[in-house]
Amino acid sequence: MAKTYKHGTYGTLGQSVGRGADSVSGLPVYIGRLPVHLTASAGNKTNVPIVLHDLADALKQVGYSADWATFDLCEAIDAHFDNSTQNIGPIAVINVFDPTTMRTATDTTAPVPLVGGRGELADDRCILETCAVAGKVLGTDFTVTWHAGRQRVILQDLTGTMTSPVSLKYRKADPTMVTEALVIGTADDEHGVRTGVQAVAQVYQRTGLVPTMLCAPGWSNKQAVRTAMVGAAHAIDGHWYARVLTDIPTSADTIAAAKDWKNQKGYADPAEVTCWPMARKGSKLYHISTLSVVAAMQTDASNSGIPYQTASNAPVDIEGYHASAGKEANYTTTQANLLNAAGIRTVAFFGGRWALWGAHTAAFQSDGGTDPRDTYDSNIAMLYFILNWFQVNYGREVDAPIGRNRVDAIVNETRAYLDGLRAAGALMSADVAFEEIGSAGDLVRGEFTFHSTATPTPPIRAVTLNLGYSEAGLEGF
Repeated sequence: MAKTYKHGTYGTLGQSVGRGADSVSGLPVYIGRLPVHLTASAGNKTNVPIVLHDLADALKQVGYSADWATFDLCEAIDAHFDNSTQNIGPIAVINVFDPTTMRTATDTTAPVPLVGGRGELADDRCILETCAVAGKVLGTDFTVTWHAGRQRVILQDLTGTMTSPVSLKYRKADPTMVTEALVIGTADDEHGVRTGVQAVAQVYQRTGLVPTMLCAPGWSNKQAVRTAMVGAAHAIDGHWYARVLTDIPTSADTIAAAKDWKNQKGYADPAEVTCWPMARKGSKLYHISTLSVVAAMQTDASNSGIPYQTASNAPVDIEGYHASAGKEANYTTTQANLLNAAGIRTVAFFGGRWALWGAHTAAFQSDGGTDPRDTYDSNIAMLYFILNWFQVNYGREVDAPIGRNRVDAIVNETRAYLDGLRAAGALMSADVAFEEIGSAGDLVRGEFTFHSTATPTPPIRAVTLNLGYSEAGLEGF
């Protein structure tokens, strides 16, 4: 078999190294639809990674609609930037909705009453740049903007010459034209063009940040999309390692059905955390995959950006379960544990608040057979963190001359970094060494291999107090 040509820094994830027979907190990336037609700023906003830092930034760059079922990534904007727990960012979004082609073929005409030269239109499908009024010039005689809070198009008469009601013509966006295939996307590497999930490979180049989590609320419960996400997350652009947050659809409306669905569809990758059902807060419905990304970022932020603590049992800003349309669900922690045992994350009311519940990867099997490495999502997060750190840290070494002293320095620098993680409680043990005995051909080709082992600190899954009655207090009474 021909040896793969390498040029750059690389990391590979090996199997668990056990005893005897025992076997860069970066950027989350969301893929889906956004109401970019409601923004005024120019530029391509389809199939390109866009970094959002806060709510104001999101409203300006990609817009916001309360219709999360249609514009699915607005859920992520709300969860990250408008929650009562802790707003957290940045996040990257890859919007697959293109309003330049996904629109109605004919104009819609709507009367807009004016009061003091200002009017409102309740239509989040209005493509702002297509708005027209007979005999008037957009931007000179009038403006149209989107008010995210009121969920209204605001028409402002700039000259005071418009007669109420104004007859406003515009084209409507049609986000229903987005298909699974468009979310999965394509990769035309000869021309450097990627779309959908495949555009994740361009996140580092465009943002300078390493993609570390992939999430597609409303789409990851479709097997083909999930397969594309898992495929994209393994060594993104040949380098970066990301975890994948997926959902089981609420059409599987019982615990048994959810477990069967997961098994039948093969949602069992070690890099994957699979979630069920959904959660609610008032009229808002959240995918638990989205809440998991938010909680993971909040947890990492409290740990200096080091992802050694699972997001399980982290508080989430919700009020309960949403199992399926029109049905109320009130699962106990005992029932939630049945999902955890099958490698499914959920939510639960525990410790006096609602929290994520489930620290395992989707590969976990409670009856045995799980590689120790794949037991907890924090294990994978830490190993990926180290691999990504190594590649970022030594990326500028590529193509520079290297001697034995520099090889030893890389070993010592990496060991010092791992020791720092161990001192912080993120690792229980770790070591690194240069491959002393290897193929001379590898060195001739300029390929230097370092080997490392690490034991991420495991979470406490259960704490039990055995309490017995004693008569000692009655002695001498």
